[in-house]
Formats: sequence, C-alpha cells, structure tokens
Amino acid sequence: MERKKIIFIIGLITLVIFVISGSLMIYKALYEIRLGKTESVLKMDRMAKAKDYYQQYLDRMARKITVLPVNPNIISEIQTTLYKKESQVVCYLWLSDKTGGLVFGIPSHVFTRLNKRYEKEKALFEKDDYYSDKNDYIINNLSEDSSGWHFHYRHFLGSWETFEPVLLSAAVVGSDGQMIGDLYIKFYDAHPGAQYDQVLYQSVFPTAQVLLVLSGIFLWFLLPSWVYIDARQRDMKRAFMWSLVTLISLIFGLVIYLITRPSGYKTFHCPNCHGELNGTKAFCPHCGMDLSSAFCPQCQYPIKAEWEYCPACRFDIHQKEMHEIENTGEQLLPAEREEREENE
Repeated sequence: MERKKIIFIIGLITLVIFVISGSLMIYKALYEIRLGKTESVLKMDRMAKAKDYYQQYLDRMARKITVLPVNPNIISEIQTTLYKKESQVVCYLWLSDKTGGLVFGIPSHVFTRLNKRYEKEKALFEKDDYYSDKNDYIINNLSEDSSGWHFHYRHFLGSWETFEPVLLSAAVVGSDGQMIGDLYIKFYDAHPGAQYDQVLYQSVFPTAQVLLVLSGIFLWFLLPSWVYIDARQRDMKRAFMWSLVTLISLIFGLVIYLITRPSGYKTFHCPNCHGELNGTKAFCPHCGMDLSSAFCPQCQYPIKAEWEYCPACRFDIHQKEMHEIENTGEQLLPAEREEREENE
C-alpha cells in the first residue's frame, strides 16, 4: 500500500506540472493567433500606403524619362531614393522598352543576374513558349529574397495572412509623344512583424515545452506501474499483462482495468490460527505467532517453512539465510532477522 501511495503522490505532482505546462502551450498558441490577426490588419494598412506612394513616385519618374538611353542622372536619382527610402518593403524598379527588353533595373546586381540567366536559357524559353519576352521573365522571377536587403531579426512573428507582391507600372512617353516603354516597380512587405515577448519566448515557453514532454512521458510509464502494483495487491494472475495494456492504451486500458479488477485486496491469514492479518506481517494479532518467516522477505508472498524458494518471485530464501550466517557468524531467528533489517 505504501508503494501505491508514493506512486500516487508522485503522479499527482507530475500531473500538475503536465497541466500547467500544457496550459502555457495553449496560451502560446492563442497568443500567436492574437498577434497574427493584429499584424494582418497593420500589414494591409502598410501595403495600401506603400501602393499609393510608389504609384505616385512611378508616375513622376516616368514623366522625367523622355528618351532612350536614360539619362544616368535619373537612374542615380532613382537608386538613391530607393536606398534612402525608409519604407518597410523590399522593392525592385526597372524600365522595359517596347520590345520587352530590359533598359535598366535597380538594384542592378539582381537584374544583371536575371538578365544573364535569361540569355543563357533564352532558346529553351522560346521553344516552350514559357515566357513571352524578357520582361515577362523578370516579372515572374523577381522574388523577395533576391536583393539581399532583408532585415535579419530574431523572435518576431510573421503576419497572419500571406500577401502577394504588388506590381505597379507607368507608361513612359518620349518627347515626340510616342510610347518608348514601361516603368515597373514590384514590392513585397518586409516589415518584421509584431515582436514576441522576450521573456515568454526565451525562458517561459521553452521551459514549459520541455516539462510538458518530460511529464507526459513520466506519466505514461507511471500509470502502468500503479496498475501493476494494484493488480498484485488484489492477487490478479495477469498483473503484468494489465500494466502492458495500460502502457499501450493509457486511459482506455486504465478504465477497462478499473472496471474488471476485483473489488477487494487479497488477504493474508495466520498459518497457525487462520485469523485475518489485516496487513501485519510481524506477529499474529490473534494468537501472537511470529510471522517473520511466513512471508517472502522480497515480495511478501506467503511461504512455508520448508520452502527454499519463493514461488512468486523465485527469491532464494535459503541463500539469504546462509549469507546472514556468513556475515554475522550466527543464524538469526526470523524475528531477529527482520528487526535487524528494519534497523539497517
């Protein structure tokens, strides 16, 4: 009974840890959903403002370009503006002529790489009719990680929704009134998002996650241990089988065991007067008989004086007595042997 009480107390403490850590993990999920929804609203507002700003900027720059090739001062002005603009987007700006060819692009290293790749695979693209021209290839292959302008951050939450990149364009008209090309800009939202609570995500949540896993595993093995001890105390023949079923099916196995187990514990009777011992294994409360040799010292199974092995746990009773004789130089009476074990 004492072992069951110890297991019950340990299990109760572990269950409390499991519930608390699990609650923290649920709170983490709800916390992220709430932050994500808030960030979604903020992101839509940022993208709407960026769209208005870049469309006006694109129209203004298109009016400045009146001839090809473009004045280098205009390209330098565009590049300086994009680099200095304190926006929360990653953007690419380029000019395409009437035939779909690339005139210039900013940032230049990105468009240089795309242009080389297109020229290398141009024959294949024309054969498969995959892209209509170079401009179509650029539009479809510009990605948000191409420029290397990303802000590297830690412990930030991404947006709740995924937003597609925004593509804007403005017609470029020459000094003679004829269209000479199109000025494009493609941008992505690059805001790092709502910041996590540093304390929660660096200490509280990681600790709770570890405790949740460890306590869950501990409870998984503790439950069948309790079932095994309880089954042995109720003198059930297949105690190990019940513990194995509980280990595999957990709560379902436990429920089945609790329904099918005997209602009472196994009882021991005095071999002299046959009175019920009520748990005591020292002296019979009815006739006063010494019971120290009537039970296995290892598993407390009732044994007879002439037995040398316990039929329940196969404990070598004779070997234990010989070991005591070798250590003490004398053979102790069963009552003295039990008293010495208790003192030790």
